Amino acid sequence: MKGSYILVVVVSLLSCFVECEGCLKEERWLLLQFKSSINPPNGSNGVLDEWKGGRCCKWRGVECNNSSRVFRLFLIGTNSRMDTARTWYPNITILAQLKELKELYLDDNQIGGSDTLQAFCELQKLTLLELSSNSLEGNIPQCMGNMHSLELLQLSDNHLHGTISPSTFSGMHSLQYLDLSGNQLQGTISPSTFSNMHSLGLLRLSSNQLEGTISPLTFSNLTMIQDLSLSDNKFTGLFPLSMIANISRLLSLDLSNNYQLEVETESPTWVPRFQLFDVNVANCKVNKRSGSNIPSFIFTQRAIVSLDLSNTSLGGVIPSWLFYNFTRFRSISLRSNSLNGPFPLPPQNTTSLLDSLDISKNHVYGPVPVHFSNIFPLLTYCDMSTNALQGKLPSTMGTEKLEVLFLHNNFFSGEIPPSLMRNMTSLEHLVLSNNKLQGEMILEDSTMDQLVSLKLDGNEFTIPPNISKTPWLQILDIRNNHLSGNISSWLPVLTKLHVLFLGGNHFEGSIPWQICQMRSLQYLDLSNTNLGGTIPSCLATVPSWETEPGPYDDLDFGLWNGRIAIDIITKGILYNYTGVPLHWMTSIDLSLNKLTGTIPFELGNMTAVRALNLSHNLLEGPIPTSFQNMKDLESLDLSHNNLIGRIPQEITKLNFLTTLTLAFNNLSGEIPYQGKFFTFSGSSFEGNPGLCGKPLTINCSSDIPLNPNDEKRGGGGEEEHGILDNDLFFYSCLAISYCMGFWGVIAFLFFNKDWRRKLFTTMDAVQDWCFGKCWRVMHFFTSRFCKW
Repeated sequence: MKGSYILVVVVSLLSCFVECEGCLKEERWLLLQFKSSINPPNGSNGVLDEWKGGRCCKWRGVECNNSSRVFRLFLIGTNSRMDTARTWYPNITILAQLKELKELYLDDNQIGGSDTLQAFCELQKLTLLELSSNSLEGNIPQCMGNMHSLELLQLSDNHLHGTISPSTFSGMHSLQYLDLSGNQLQGTISPSTFSNMHSLGLLRLSSNQLEGTISPLTFSNLTMIQDLSLSDNKFTGLFPLSMIANISRLLSLDLSNNYQLEVETESPTWVPRFQLFDVNVANCKVNKRSGSNIPSFIFTQRAIVSLDLSNTSLGGVIPSWLFYNFTRFRSISLRSNSLNGPFPLPPQNTTSLLDSLDISKNHVYGPVPVHFSNIFPLLTYCDMSTNALQGKLPSTMGTEKLEVLFLHNNFFSGEIPPSLMRNMTSLEHLVLSNNKLQGEMILEDSTMDQLVSLKLDGNEFTIPPNISKTPWLQILDIRNNHLSGNISSWLPVLTKLHVLFLGGNHFEGSIPWQICQMRSLQYLDLSNTNLGGTIPSCLATVPSWETEPGPYDDLDFGLWNGRIAIDIITKGILYNYTGVPLHWMTSIDLSLNKLTGTIPFELGNMTAVRALNLSHNLLEGPIPTSFQNMKDLESLDLSHNNLIGRIPQEITKLNFLTTLTLAFNNLSGEIPYQGKFFTFSGSSFEGNPGLCGKPLTINCSSDIPLNPNDEKRGGGGEEEHGILDNDLFFYSCLAISYCMGFWGVIAFLFFNKDWRRKLFTTMDAVQDWCFGKCWRVMHFFTSRFCKW
C-alpha cells in the first residue's frame, strides 16, 4: 500500500514537472525552428517575438493537449499585423514533426511560393488547415488527396491557378468544408471531381475562372451539402435546379454572376426536398426557356431568408405571395428586370417581415400602398427607384427603423408629407430625385438628424431644405429645382459635407462664405444659379482641394460602395461616379453665372482639384500662372469670359490635363504649342481674335491685333511678337537684299574701269589654276591605271 502511494506521488510529480515545463523540449525546439524560417536571415523582424522561455504551451497561438504536445497553432494575421510585413516562405516540413498537430490556422499571413502548398501534404494528421488570404501560387498539388484525416480545407483568396483535378480530392473522404473561392482556377469541373466526398457540407468555388457546362452528376453524391457557391465564374449552358432537387440538406445556393448560365426552375417538373435559407441567382438567365417568370419553387421555401433575382431578365407581374407568405423572409432584390404591373398588395391584415426591399429598375406602376409602414413595419432598406410609380407619397411611407429610402426616377407629385419627415428618425439616405415633388424640401421640425445623403434634384421644390440639424450630412444635391433667395441665408457650415450641388436654380447674391469653411468638400456645383460678385480667394483654403482625399475612415460605407451615384459633367461629358472613383474625384463648377472680376491667383493652390469649370461668366484679367501648381487637373474650362493676355506657358506642364477650353475670350499672342497642348484641337482656342499659331490656322503675323493691355503687363514675361514675325516682311527683306547685293556689284563694276580690269584678271588666273589642277589629277589616274 505504501509502495502504491509512493508511485502515485512520483507520477504526480512527473506530471507536474511536465506541466510546469510547459511543453516537450523537442517540440519547443521545433517551434523555434519554425519561427526562424519565417524571419529574415539577419535577425527577427518582430514576428513571434513573444515565443521565448520554456513554457511553449503558453506562447501566443500555441495550444497543447493533455500530453503537453502541440495540437493547434492559431497564427491568423500574425504577419499582416507587423509594420514590416513581408512575404513568408516558412519551412512547413518542420511542423510535420509535431506528432499531435491537428489544427493549423495560418490565414492572412502573406505566405507565398508556388511549392509551399505541397509541403503541407506531409502533415498527414491534420484535420483542419486554414490558409486563406495568403499569396500561395501554382496548382493545387495532387498529394493533398492523401490527407485522409482532413475535415476542413480553406484555400480562399490566394493566387492558385490551373484546373481542379478529380484525383486531387479523390482521397479526402472525411472532408466536410472545402473553400477554393477567390483564386484563378480555370477549366471545367469533371462530374467525378467530388464524387467521393460524401461528407462534404460546404463547397465554395466562387470568384474563379471556371467555365463550361455543369453536369447533373457533379453534385449527385453530395447528399450532405448545405452550402453551395459557384458564383462569379464563367459557367455556361443549362443548369436545371431539378438536378439538385434531392439534396435535402441544402440551405444556401449561390449561382450569381455567371452571365451566360441559364438557370431553369420550371422544367422539367420537380419537387424540391430542400428548404433554402438563401438563394442568389443574380446576373444569370432565369427561366429563359419557360417564360422568364419568377421561379415558382420559391413558394415552397418556407424557411427562406434572402432572395436575389436581380438582373435575371424576369418579366410579368410580381405575385403578392412573394412579399407576404414567408415568416422568416428578410431580404429580396428584384432590381434590373422587366417586371410590371401595380405594386403587389397584401391580403387583409397581413404584414411582411422584410427588412430589405429592392424592386428598382423595373416597370412597376401605380401608387404606393397607403398603409405602407403598416405592411412593412421592419423595413430598413427600401429601393423602388426607376419605375413608373405615381401619386402622392403616403404619410406612412417611413418608419423609425427605415435607414435608406430610394424613390428617384418615378412620377411622384405633391409635397413631402410632414409626418414622414418627423417619423424617420433613423433615416441616413433619402433620394427622391427626378420626380414632380414641390413645396418645402425639409421642414424645420424634421427629426431626420441622422441624414448622410440627401438628393432631391430634378423636382419642383421652391423652398430650400432646413438642414441645420444634420451634422452628419455628406451629400446634398438639390440641383434643378425652382429655389430662389440668398444661399447664405439657409446654408449652414457642414464640416462633413463632401458633395454640394446647388446648380440649376434661381438664387441671388454671391458665392456663400460658408463654403470656405466646409473642410471636407470635394464636389461643388453652383452652375447656372444666377450668382454674381467675385470668386472668393478663400476657396483655396478648403483642405480637400489642397490635398488629395485621405482614407475612408470618416466616410459612410453605404455612401461610397455604389449605393449612391453622383452625376458630374466634366471634360464636356456626363460621368456617373460611384464607389472608389467618387471618393478620389474632386470638382468645382461655377459656370453659367454672372461672376465678375479676375480669377484669384490663390486658386492655383488647389492642387488636388481635378476638374475646374469657370465658363460662361464675366471674368476678366489674365489666366493666373499659378494654375501650373494644379498638378492633378484633368479638365479646365475658362471659355466664354472676357479674359485677356497671353496663355501662360506654365500650364503646358500639367501632365494630367486632357480637356482644355479657352474659347471665346480676348486672349492674344502665340499659343504655347508644347507639352499637353499638342493634344488640343483648334476648338479649344477659337473665338480669341488675338490668338495665333497651332492648332489654329492663323499664323502669327503683323495683321493679328494684340490687346493693348499686353504691353502694360509686359506680356507676362513672354517674348513679344510683332512685325518681325510677319512672313511678308521676311520675303520682302530677302528680295531687297538680293537686288541691292547683286545689282549693286554690277553697277559698281560698270562705272569703275580699274576694278573691272582687276576682276577679269583675277577670274582668268583662277580659271587657269583650276584647269591645271584638273589636268594633273587626270594625268595621275591615267598613268597609274591605264598602262596596259
